[in-house]
Amino acid sequence: HNISIEVAFVVDDTLVRFYNKEAAETLTYSLPDSSKNCLHNTALGKAYLSALPEDQMRDKVDGMTLIPKTEKTILDRDRLMSEVLAAKARGYAMSVEEFLPGLLAIGAPLVDPHSGHGVGAVSFDFSVLQNTAKDIQTKYGAMIVATAAALAELLPPDRHT
Repeated sequence: HNISIEVAFVVDDTLVRFYNKEAAETLTYSLPDSSKNCLHNTALGKAYLSALPEDQMRDKVDGMTLIPKTEKTILDRDRLMSEVLAAKARGYAMSVEEFLPGLLAIGAPLVDPHSGHGVGAVSFDFSVLQNTAKDIQTKYGAMIVATAAALAELLPPDRHT
């Protein structure tokens, strides 16, 4: 499908990227190998949060330092919580220029099928020059959810979370 893909685990509230594939002939960005303070402004982070039980989700959101990366970064905890709950309901999260100007991302949580715990997320990343957030949701919403489920099935059963 020529999509830029990021896959990351969350370790102590830090996204740790372990896979990145950039689409050919498109504007791309690359998440650093590990990123602190980005659970609130990335599709990866919001997707991971959406996999948590609501009380843990609220504790994480309440304890975050909401650092603005762009003028569109969500800095209001109630609004962030609403977005994460919406992501939980539909199975995927969106980030619309919240981490980097021009970057649109859709992400779904990686849920360990053995423990039932959220352990990370996968995202598809796009440029605003080539896509709209609405088009991404329509075209890739089901695909990102299916991709996350397929990746989660690959997690080894004896893994410690």
